Amino acid sequence: MNPYPILIKAYLKQLLGLNQLRYTKSKTEKAKMIAMGILMLYAAVVFVGLSTWYAFMLANGLESVGGLNLLPLLGLTLISLIIIIFSTYSIQGSVFTAKDYSLLFSLPIKPLAILLSKLFFTYLMNCLLTVAFFTPIMIIYYLKTTCSPWIFVMMIFAIVLVPLLPTLIATILAYGTSFIASRSKKHGAMVVLFLMVALTLGAFALQLNANKLLPLLLTHREMIFESIKRFYPPAYYLTTALVELNSVALISFGLYSIIPTAIILALLAKGLKKIVANLSETHQMANFKLGHLETKSVIKALYHKEVKRYLASPIYVMNTSIGMLLVVIMAIGSFFFSPDQLEALLQIPELQNYLVGGLVTILAGSAAISFTSSVSISMEGKNLWIIKSLPVTPATLFAAKILLNLTVCLPAILLASLLFAFNFKLGLVDLFYLLSIPSLYAFLTATSGLLINLFFPKMDWSSETAVVKQSASSMISVFLGMGLIGAPVGLFFLLKPQNLTLFFLGVIVVLLLLNSLCLYLLKTIGIKRFNTIY
Repeated sequence: MNPYPILIKAYLKQLLGLNQLRYTKSKTEKAKMIAMGILMLYAAVVFVGLSTWYAFMLANGLESVGGLNLLPLLGLTLISLIIIIFSTYSIQGSVFTAKDYSLLFSLPIKPLAILLSKLFFTYLMNCLLTVAFFTPIMIIYYLKTTCSPWIFVMMIFAIVLVPLLPTLIATILAYGTSFIASRSKKHGAMVVLFLMVALTLGAFALQLNANKLLPLLLTHREMIFESIKRFYPPAYYLTTALVELNSVALISFGLYSIIPTAIILALLAKGLKKIVANLSETHQMANFKLGHLETKSVIKALYHKEVKRYLASPIYVMNTSIGMLLVVIMAIGSFFFSPDQLEALLQIPELQNYLVGGLVTILAGSAAISFTSSVSISMEGKNLWIIKSLPVTPATLFAAKILLNLTVCLPAILLASLLFAFNFKLGLVDLFYLLSIPSLYAFLTATSGLLINLFFPKMDWSSETAVVKQSASSMISVFLGMGLIGAPVGLFFLLKPQNLTLFFLGVIVVLLLLNSLCLYLLKTIGIKRFNTIY
């Protein structure tokens, strides 16, 4: 019997919670899961809308300079970069550092079937990502040119084949980052974080220089196509297949995508047991001697435990701190641009009038989506009983988890605010807004995220990725953070207040009230809810 479909079915049921939805007798749990499904559907609709808007902008830009035939190539390049960036640290947690290998390796199942089943969900999501991003580009290309409707038949094959090589590259990068993290236990998460930031900044740099790159692409079009054909043949063959409706090129694209993927995955599967063993091994000092022992207060000991747990998980660090790190990098980068240069670059007239509000929004927005507390209860997993058995009150435990979230956000807010204020020569009042509003958002993110996790815990996970990136509490926290930022921004453009000071003070008052409400709920409903989680 082929174990591959069984593994995929079991993995998808666990990941999507299908068995829980089917067999639970609790109407509340079913309502939560249905609401989560609606939220994910809404996120998909928003992403498709943004992709369509971006496709129109890109197509119009290429059409204005006579380079519309480059649209499929640029679309393929962009979707490949998106897949590589988002899949790298997703695969790291779901494939290379998963916790269920001891069970799977004990079963009479080939390592190849285990590896393929774990990669299947990532590949499936990448196919959906290709549909959402690449399909609008090709529809617009069809509408703006005189190509045949057969292009959509070829698109069906493209959607299945395009994610293969980017997913393979992401798998290799994920193994590399996992290896680095395993060999540097104390600083592994930081190393992986900086690698991902470098990759993300590289993608942003390409986007910011798009206007300069387009004329260069047109001038050296033939040379670029020949270079692509030599170094990345699949992109060349797919572009040729879609632009010229060349079936031979489509077959060549399929072969270039399938054969390397099959070979590399077969090699990875052959050494999967050894890879997992090497990545999960621990190191101890051979000459360990008991030294000085310290005593700490309860809150300090719990806080240090939270910090160590946080730094031990690269996926946890990357998903929750990259926003604050990018804000600091942005603040440093602001020294290379004057307000006038930013106004010309961003094409926003009278940018100086919105500078303080824009900086506050950037800092607060980064704090609102930098949540560690929204998955901190779930990250305890099956070890939650150990925390519950300690002579520690839930309120003290909550405080330690909130302090971790503030540790991630507040130093970055302080540093970035000072850099922005110094570079743009802001006054003390403006600096007060830069510090106070984002800090209140950081505290609100910490308290509301913890509250959400208490109501949407995921304790039966086998991969940290399932908790940090795919759990209900993390997704709800992201959308809540966006809503908390979007509400005052939308209100500002709706009301267009003349007195900015009064508007900022109103935001501060509302944030203080929301923080007080979240603290009250944590001390009452939150503690009761915590006592029911097992």
